[in-house]
Amino acid sequence: MENSRKPRHADLDAHFSAFLQQHFFPGQHVVLGLSGGLDSRVLLHLLANARQQMDFKLSAIHINHRISPNADGWANFCAELCANDGIPFQAVAVDVPRDSGLGLEAAAREARYRVLLAQDADAIVLAHHQDDQAETLLLQLLRGAGVKGLAAMPGVRYQGSGIKGPKANIDPSLRTGKSRGEEEKPILRPLLDVSRSVLFEYAKAHGLEWIEDESNLDLAYDRNYLRSRILPELEQRFPAARKTLARSASHLAEAAALLEEVAREDAVCAVSDGRLDLAMLKAMSAARATNLLRWWVAQQSGVPISTARLADIRSQLLNAKPDARIHISLGMAVLCRRRGFALIERAGDVAPARRSPEGAAGLEQGDATHLPE
Repeated sequence: MENSRKPRHADLDAHFSAFLQQHFFPGQHVVLGLSGGLDSRVLLHLLANARQQMDFKLSAIHINHRISPNADGWANFCAELCANDGIPFQAVAVDVPRDSGLGLEAAAREARYRVLLAQDADAIVLAHHQDDQAETLLLQLLRGAGVKGLAAMPGVRYQGSGIKGPKANIDPSLRTGKSRGEEEKPILRPLLDVSRSVLFEYAKAHGLEWIEDESNLDLAYDRNYLRSRILPELEQRFPAARKTLARSASHLAEAAALLEEVAREDAVCAVSDGRLDLAMLKAMSAARATNLLRWWVAQQSGVPISTARLADIRSQLLNAKPDARIHISLGMAVLCRRRGFALIERAGDVAPARRSPEGAAGLEQGDATHLPE
């Protein structure tokens, strides 16, 4: 008897069409981040087939990180794919610093997003999928990330916009380092609910070709180790592990959104003209105060703060002697305490710390300086 069971990839077109109906509009110009790998190759195929029906303009960009000896070949492969489908294409080479302190993967990602967000387009489209969600959650758990770090990538993100809230009277570049246009550019990820195995089946069924990045086999990278060793072992016992991990990441995204909503509501009363009222902060529970402080620092400086450092900052602000002068370095900005308020200013606008009678001076970046007024 002939097997009439529908292949798993058969629903991908309908799933993709539903996403387009919700998030694309006629005349929109979208730029696809095209690596040439399986995921972005499938997404290119889906977008190319849908562009006339949905009446949007499609172009593609390939970021050449110049790390692999095959990098130029990948760029040529992507150029040929786009030429065959009449899709405008550009390849951009970037320099990925190996001594940034971020690690090679993170530095490459930062360079890549900088180029993507600079594109003259209505939206950026990326090919992250369900397996990426699961891998990222595991990585972040092993790094001890908080709720926000564990949250799933959203299907739509307005990069850098975050929650609208009070702004300090400082250089806007200290907040995100991006222009207003770049802050509001949406990043669309239509494949987040689709597994890599379904994408593979779709590509095979449509005769698609793609490249394989040899670095994906290098187990020195944590993500590759999880993908090749840990997740397959988990799936021996828990077959739906990737799907359930991705679902957990979605739950955590809801929790992170709720925490940000609470912080925004608290800021209505506790933040004025970018200044944080420390009496109100002290009246809150430790968890709520920490949540507001994390949100406020991120809004004013754009600097991510670890949980341990955040606890130290809160302690310094609330427990230091009333006559203590507090300066906490946040890169290009400085967090200060003044007349019962915390505020963030440009580093150059704050008077240098004076040596105290006890000889305290020259603290490293991120330390607090307590000096008499």
